[in-house]
Amino acid sequence: MKRKILSLVLTSLLVLTGCSGNDNQQKDNDETKTKVEQSKEETAKSEEKKEEEKKSEENKEETQDPKKEESKTEQAKTEESKKEEPKAEQPKQETKTQTASQPKQETPKAELKKEEPKKEAEAPKTKYKDGTYTATAKGYDNRDTTVSVTISGDKITDVSVVSTGDDEPYISMAKEELIGAIIANQSASVSAVSGATFSSNGIINAAASAIAQAQN
Repeated sequence: MKRKILSLVLTSLLVLTGCSGNDNQQKDNDETKTKVEQSKEETAKSEEKKEEEKKSEENKEETQDPKKEESKTEQAKTEESKKEEPKAEQPKQETKTQTASQPKQETPKAELKKEEPKKEAEAPKTKYKDGTYTATAKGYDNRDTTVSVTISGDKITDVSVVSTGDDEPYISMAKEELIGAIIANQSASVSAVSGATFSSNGIINAAASAIAQAQN
């Protein structure tokens, strides 16, 4: 009987120990499962937090972008206003420069006007061109008389009758007095010789035409 009791006790202890071991294993398994599930939940939560943070950052950037654009537009407006301001000032500066430069331009004009009469006064240096000039005029009875006039150094130096159809002694009387008178007066504006008026007019008119050819 004792042996049976002992065997029963042993078997009961074995059963109890086996049950307790199984229970411990199940507890360990349950704990590992719970830990795994907790770790999964934590990773999922951490991922969700990261996504939320990304979204919040994107929203912040989107909210900040219009502010930046507004600041950029304000800067552009200020730059345009700064650029426009000197444009309005430019015509004022131009008027000042024009008023300052006008009297400078007037002075050379006045000097040129003063110099012009000097040039005009210096231009006619000589009255006649040097050379020998001939011309023909009508004398007595519409007869031709040809006279040559020599000019040298702006002066009439010689007068001669080249040819004539007038009668002697009238043409000789006219030549003797008129040639010296024309040279002395430096002009053909002389009086005709009395007694040889027609012959004198032929010499005087021919000499005047020759002198006119020599004038500058």
